[in-house]
Order: sequence, then structure tokens, then C-alpha cells
Amino acid sequence: MAIKSIENLKTTDLGNSDVLVCPVCGKATEMRLFENEDASMVAHFLKKPSQGIAVCPKCAAVFDVNPHYIEEKKNGTVCTLEPPDLSVIVKST
Repeated sequence: MAIKSIENLKTTDLGNSDVLVCPVCGKATEMRLFENEDASMVAHFLKKPSQGIAVCPKCAAVFDVNPHYIEEKKNGTVCTLEPPDLSVIVKST
């Protein structure tokens, strides 16, 4: 359900992360990754980085992702998402 809600936002699907342990549920899984760009002129002039969002398919927790990881992923760089790169936005109930 969380993935459907995020897909309805103005986001770009970045695919899945590599397998990591979810900091909320403790299960090993691939997180679904999205990019949410602020399309306002203010964000453009300030060169505001886009927000990365990750969703755990096991527990539906939603995370803010380190912007550096999102830039590497978009550039096609092989990179590994680690639990310190994630900040919990919403925990599932």
C-alpha cells in the first residue's frame, strides 16, 4: 500500500536497491527506490538536491535516502545502500 501511495506522487522510479537489512523490521530485502524532485523555480536556482525515498516491501516502512546515494544511482555508479544511508520517515503499524 505504501508503494502505491508513493507512485501517485510526482516521483521517478529508480528500481530496487541491493539486498540490505531493513532498520525497522530487521528482514533482508531489496528496497524500492524513488526520486522526488522539487520542480519549483526556487529549488532550481538554489540547486536543491532531489529527495530519495525507499520503501521496505516487507513492513512498508518509508525512508529518506542519503542524496549522495541517489546521485550515484542515477549516474549508473555501482553503489551499495547501507542502513546509515536511511532515515525513517514513516514506520508501519
